[in-house]
Amino acid sequence: MISRQCLVRVAVAGFVVVAVAVLAWSAPILNSDPAKLHPQERSLTKVQSVRVIIHPLNELLLKEGLDPLKIKADWVEKLREGGFEVSEEGKGRPVLAVTVEVAFDEALPDAIAINPMLEVFQEVVVQRTGEVVKVPTYKHKMVGLFKTSQVGKSVNMALDSLLDSFIETCRRADQAKK
Repeated sequence: MISRQCLVRVAVAGFVVVAVAVLAWSAPILNSDPAKLHPQERSLTKVQSVRVIIHPLNELLLKEGLDPLKIKADWVEKLREGGFEVSEEGKGRPVLAVTVEVAFDEALPDAIAINPMLEVFQEVVVQRTGEVVKVPTYKHKMVGLFKTSQVGKSVNMALDSLLDSFIETCRRADQAKK
């Protein structure tokens, strides 16, 4: 019979492989040549004003002390420090939508998988119809497997990383247009 510790190691190794594959596929492509930015990064050019939405959190995350209102307040403060205007008005303004998905496995009761994600929704024109629609133009996901007892700290660190990456990507996109 395979030991529980061995199963945990195999599960973690498998999860890490999947996480790396997902990150390689979904993370913004970093390019040393700003003239050749990925379209997802170019969509952030001249973003100066945003609206922030934190989607409802899983009950476990709430029990671990994560508060959507505090997360939003922290994001608003950091965005303003980064030179962005933040408003509740959504008309014509990019919307930063933050989601944190969680997954559990009964075989690993002390572990939780988290998938924090930032999507930037912007109004775009569908050329063939002339219709203006709001669609995600930028998406950055992270995936991690953590001890349940450390999930609050882990989620906060991941959310900080997503926001830092967004701010840096906006700066890189603006530099490429100069």
